[in-house]
Amino acid sequence: MIGRTDSAAEKKKRDGVKRVVEWLEDLLPEEEKDEEFGGKAPAGQETNVICNQLECKEPGCPPVELVMTLLRAKPKQKLMFKIFKAASEVTREEVDAAMKRAIAEEAGGHDHGHADGKHADGCCGHDHDEEKAEHGHADGKHA
Repeated sequence: MIGRTDSAAEKKKRDGVKRVVEWLEDLLPEEEKDEEFGGKAPAGQETNVICNQLECKEPGCPPVELVMTLLRAKPKQKLMFKIFKAASEVTREEVDAAMKRAIAEEAGGHDHGHADGKHADGCCGHDHDEEKAEHGHADGKHA
C-alpha cells in the first residue's frame, strides 16, 4: 500500500502555491485577463497561470525556487519567471514585481521594479549609465 504523505509542510506548500496563482491571475494585464473576470481577453484568448515550487539539492543551486509561467494565447509566447523563495514566504509585492520585470524584459524594456524608474549602482547586475542607450550591453540585449 502506498502511504499518503500529507504533512503540514506539504499543506503549507500547496496553500502557498494556490495563493500565488490567485495573485498572478489578479495581477495579469487587463488584455490578458478573461472578460468573465473583469479583463479584456475574449474567451479562448485569456492567459492561464501555472506555478510550481521546486527544490534542488545540487551544489550551487538555490534550495527552493518558485517558477511561475504565463501560458498566453498565440501569437504571444509563454513567459516564465522565478523567485528564489518558498511560495509560503513570498509576498504579493514580490510576485507583482517579478511579473512586471519579466513582461518588461520580454518587451525589450529594462524595468527592474524601481519605483522611480532609475537604477542604483549594482542594483541588478547591469550597467545603467544614463548615456548608454543599450544600458551597457554591447549588443543592446540582456544576458
